[in-house]
Amino acid sequence: MNRTIRILKFSLTAALVFLALKVCFEHWREFDADSINFSSVYQHPFLLLAIVLLVPLNWYLESLKWNLLAKINSSSKAWKDVLRGLSLSLITPNRIGEIAGRVAKSGDQSVQHNYAFIVGSLAQSCATLCFGLMGLLLSESALPALGLKINPAFTKLPFSIAILLILLLLCLLVSSNLHRLFRILPLPKAWKIHADGLSKIGLQEQGITLAISALRYVVFLSQFAMALLLFGAEASLYQLLPAICLTYLITAIVPASIIGELGVRESVAVLILAPFCSALVIIPATFLVWMLNLVIPALIGSGMWIPWRRKPDSIAAE
Repeated sequence: MNRTIRILKFSLTAALVFLALKVCFEHWREFDADSINFSSVYQHPFLLLAIVLLVPLNWYLESLKWNLLAKINSSSKAWKDVLRGLSLSLITPNRIGEIAGRVAKSGDQSVQHNYAFIVGSLAQSCATLCFGLMGLLLSESALPALGLKINPAFTKLPFSIAILLILLLLCLLVSSNLHRLFRILPLPKAWKIHADGLSKIGLQEQGITLAISALRYVVFLSQFAMALLLFGAEASLYQLLPAICLTYLITAIVPASIIGELGVRESVAVLILAPFCSALVIIPATFLVWMLNLVIPALIGSGMWIPWRRKPDSIAAE
């Protein structure tokens, strides 16, 4: 039985690696390498270095959330759970496999860890929503393109930041009262039984989780902005950042598998960022951030399904 399980784990790892490389090859084949502005990349090596260094920070913050909510008390296990979940999300629609990967090694705590995953994902979605709405207010091109008119006073940075903070507080209020809403709302009984599990995650934990989610959002927002500058974008950060926030918001709303997500994100990014930079800047920047933040960590996570075993000390001594 143990041998069969090891074979299945090796097979899963091989399938994950194959699919990830296949997707990367298909997207890379669509690029016209001669038209990409690699000279700008050579001129800004520190930008590329900064983008790469932010990758482990991005997933470290996610592991902190998981450690806090799931009460694992082991940063190493939390890190492995996050990467293992990411590896399964690579081959499932809308990343639904991520929760299975997270709780695969949870044992008796798997049910409570499901609730931890829900709260953590909700916090990250709230951050995306709040920053996206602030980006909508600050964007100079999105509002006219969407046929919307708004008082110019509302598009000022201080007002937008105030709106962001209010929205984050509202998200915290809703999230911390999920268990009460489950009991009050006319939901099926199968849903109401989850109220007790959600109530075990306190307000302080959810507040810290939301703060970490907002910080993590700032990390990959910065990565995308630096990637655009790396490939030759000439617009200012004041123009790029709101447009990127709006891009992330629309991408989060559009359902897609992670394998197809790159094409969706490229299309949305080109639509929103077109007034500020060309598609030849947007597409490679999107691909770079997607590759570094999702594919490479997922490949690392796929190796964590393999039961690496250390030799006993007695054997090692010989």
